[in-house]
Amino acid sequence: MRYIRRAHASQWAIHSRRFHPLHSGVALALGLFTRILAFIGAGEMAVAYFWVHAAGSGSIWWWVNGGETVMLFSFVWLFFAAYGAGPYSLDAWIAKRRQRAE
Repeated sequence: MRYIRRAHASQWAIHSRRFHPLHSGVALALGLFTRILAFIGAGEMAVAYFWVHAAGSGSIWWWVNGGETVMLFSFVWLFFAAYGAGPYSLDAWIAKRRQRAE
């Protein structure tokens, strides 16, 4: 019975792992919800770094545990979360439309 409860409780994690890479990649390429999705992506990469690379090798140093790309992607997503999508994005287009409507 305990195993069944654990399986049901972790279903949200399974669905988010399926949803995030596909839909977020498309949304980020179009510049839609950039800051939110990039922040979530940076968090996922940080968790992957510490759970897989740092815990697997016993060292937090990227040159020892082989987590260079994961760390790089985490900082790239943090950059997009801080900077935003830019002027040629759907986020900027929506903001301009809202500004004109007011």
